[in-house]
Amino acid sequence: MRYALIAGLLLLAPAAALAQSSDAPAATTINAHYTLDTPIKDLIADSQAKAVLDKDLPGLSTDENLAKFEDKSLRQFQPMTGGQLTDDLLKKTGADLAAIGSDRAPAAEAPATGDAQPPTPTANDTTGR
Repeated sequence: MRYALIAGLLLLAPAAALAQSSDAPAATTINAHYTLDTPIKDLIADSQAKAVLDKDLPGLSTDENLAKFEDKSLRQFQPMTGGQLTDDLLKKTGADLAAIGSDRAPAAEAPATGDAQPPTPTANDTTGR
């Protein structure tokens, strides 16, 4: 009986470790960059992503039919464009969207406002602070 209990606990240990490790990526999803699978309406809602769309795909964000495809991603929208949204154009747009996502600092690293402390003087400090 004792060995069965120990064996059962050993079998549960990897599951517990997996459960703990699956929580770790949550912080990275907060700052995830935009991809070709992001809904178009979400891209348009962000000023930097909209600027990429306006540069790479002029007229998309102001298209009169936007309501018909705004819930789709660029990847889902591509077959509906009759060849206008080529693989190369999609690849360039994806790279530009990824670049703006990598420019964003994680929320935990954002500088605190008004909480900055002056540097502590050291023994070699000759500035008199």
